[in-house]
Amino acid sequence: MLLLAIFAISFLLGAFYLAYYNVTEKMAEAERESTLEQREKMIQYTVDNIIRDIDMQRETLKKDNPELTEEEIENKVIESLYQKVHHDEYADGAYVWVEKVLDYSGGDQYAIRLMHPNLTNTEGSYLSTEDTDKKGNYLYKKELDGVLNDGYVFQTYYFPKIHSDVISKKVSYSRLYKDYDWIIAMGVNIDDLDVYMDQFEDEVHPYIQVTILVMGTLYFLLFLAGLAILHQSDNRYFGKQRKEIENEVNHDLLTGVFSRKYGDRYIKEIFEEYKRSGKILQS
Repeated sequence: MLLLAIFAISFLLGAFYLAYYNVTEKMAEAERESTLEQREKMIQYTVDNIIRDIDMQRETLKKDNPELTEEEIENKVIESLYQKVHHDEYADGAYVWVEKVLDYSGGDQYAIRLMHPNLTNTEGSYLSTEDTDKKGNYLYKKELDGVLNDGYVFQTYYFPKIHSDVISKKVSYSRLYKDYDWIIAMGVNIDDLDVYMDQFEDEVHPYIQVTILVMGTLYFLLFLAGLAILHQSDNRYFGKQRKEIENEVNHDLLTGVFSRKYGDRYIKEIFEEYKRSGKILQS
């Protein structure tokens, strides 16, 4: 009975821990997904605002300088955007870059890297949809296919961090600005989300351990209370059984008077007491 109770308590504690562990994992994953969603919204909002600003700037230039040609307006927009790309700073190592599409069918030299804050020495170089990132992902092909199909695309890829050679996992948002055949994109680091998950679990696990300790103590106290109740019940049961047996042994079942066996034992007790103290026991 005791072993069965111990096994039951161990099983309950194990099940409780597994349940809490799974809940913690799900909470951490939900936290990660929430953070990722916030970063995706941030880069989408930034790129969309850049494009809105470009449209506003073009309209203002046309209105204030009607003598400017479209090419001159584009050059002025490029100058302004170049300053933003190279000098604006964003959270979590995010940055903006711009590519100019030359051939929407893809292939070698399908685009030119127009602006990139982390690869300034490659600005003006050709890009190919056959190019891959550090993990072999065809990021330019996926980007081109996405903007052609939907006008924008989210994707994950591996690329150096801003002003660094350290490779980071990123998520990017790219949007086509068809008037200039530009793809304006923004990427943000997401490999640190795993660190967030570890930190979250480290913060939650102590609470789980305390809860398990409390629950274990409660189960143990309940176990002891059960044993005490069982012991008391057994004492009552066996005490009652003993009295019934003694009554059957000491009395004649037919007449109800004391049995001869009881009389012999009682006489013996009187005699022993008389030899010891010189007194006769009173019944």
